Amino acid sequence: MDLLNGFSCHCPFGFDGENCSVDKDLCSLAVCQEHTVTCTETDNGQNVSCVCEKGFSGPFCEVNLNDCTSMPCQNGAVCVDGVNLYYCFCPAGFKGVNCEANYDECNYGFCTNNSTCVDLVANYECICPVGFADKNCSTPVIDCTSQQKTKCRNGGSCYIFSGMVRCTCPSGWGGDDCSAPMNQCVSNPCDPVGTRFCEELANSFKCICQHGYTGWLCETPISHCVEGLCHHGSKCVNLLRGFKCHCLPGLIGQFCEVNIDDCEDQPCGALSICKDTINGYNCFCAPGFIGRNCEIEVNECLSQPCQNGAPCSDELNGYSCQCPLGVTGDNCEINIDECLSSPCRHNSTCVDLTNAYECICLLGFTGAECESDIDECVSSPCENGATCIDQPGNYYCQCVTPFKGWNCEFLPCQANNPCENGAECIEEPDQIRFPLGFRCGCRRGFAGPRCEINVDECSSNPCIHGFCYDASMLSDRYCSSGSTPQLLITSLMRLDSRIA
Repeated sequence: MDLLNGFSCHCPFGFDGENCSVDKDLCSLAVCQEHTVTCTETDNGQNVSCVCEKGFSGPFCEVNLNDCTSMPCQNGAVCVDGVNLYYCFCPAGFKGVNCEANYDECNYGFCTNNSTCVDLVANYECICPVGFADKNCSTPVIDCTSQQKTKCRNGGSCYIFSGMVRCTCPSGWGGDDCSAPMNQCVSNPCDPVGTRFCEELANSFKCICQHGYTGWLCETPISHCVEGLCHHGSKCVNLLRGFKCHCLPGLIGQFCEVNIDDCEDQPCGALSICKDTINGYNCFCAPGFIGRNCEIEVNECLSQPCQNGAPCSDELNGYSCQCPLGVTGDNCEINIDECLSSPCRHNSTCVDLTNAYECICLLGFTGAECESDIDECVSSPCENGATCIDQPGNYYCQCVTPFKGWNCEFLPCQANNPCENGAECIEEPDQIRFPLGFRCGCRRGFAGPRCEINVDECSSNPCIHGFCYDASMLSDRYCSSGSTPQLLITSLMRLDSRIA
């Protein structure tokens, strides 16, 4: 606070000094009350923690606990709270710390004349033998019958109780001998809760009941709570002038018949259905959502459904796969067969690859799709002045007479006989069956277009117990057991002379 020629500091609790710079020991200031066991500073000296003696509580042990709260005193005794204790002031006939013990008055010999003592609560009763009466059976009595006319008045009935003459008085009379007129309402015969007032009648009374009570003494509450009056299991309570329904949570109305609509604030997520219940609700989630309020969207991509490296995009109640080139399908699981469109030409073979294909070309074709015909005439395969004609995958030589053959390389059946091993050359005009323009008539033991192949007659092991000799120019097989047979020698000589 600013002052004339100075200032003044109003320090917070726990600090002192001109500038509030002195940190006081809070425990030394007796912040904790006298019933404290220990005091400890906390919060860097800004607060204290007090541990209280038994019977005290509060942040500073300032509260004396009321030991009478648990109602320890019994039998109507009065409880007086003390410091960490209590006192019970017992009514007559009881003793003990909590007035729990009943005095046995029969131990004191109150009953006389051989009467029987019966201990009662804070009292006793003497059962008198015949001829004795009063509380302790000490007074002799006469017979009730002889005294009835003089003892009980106004039509009272005489009876003996504990040896004493007693009178049962008619309505409107009282006293020991029924001689005293009696105000019936003085004894408060009506029920104190259900009665408005007691009406005095001649020798009788009438209880005027409160609203909601009935009976001769107004002792019976009229129940307004019939079964099912309060809805949904709510509790019904009778009142003096009616009833009241104590509604369960989530219900309102006189009869708890109105269920508060917990779906009114639309707690469930979009597209979900809210079903109201008593004091609650249930969410029926739209496809693709989960959670108490359907607030969690299911990520269908977590299961990695997309194949072949395709990226997955999560969508509402689903997903989509961005397929790379060459694959298709919902999960990109299908390899596209690029060969289905028959891209390879000229009867070439198509081999499907991932996002590609390869064409295996037939002889004479080239290109990625075997679309280009190789010009076989570039290499000049035709001989002897023949004309080369290129064809798809092939070529044709148009020979100059008299040359024959695929490349016009032969002069058929002339001095340069193309047939070998003594075969006969036979000219053939059918160029389709015999493109060389001739055929060779092979001798036995030879084969091939020009009879150039020597057939091994011994390959089938015809000789069982001898050696087999293959003679290309012979007409038969010959076997020997160790020396050249004469027939073989003769045949070889014949062959030599034939060749010569």
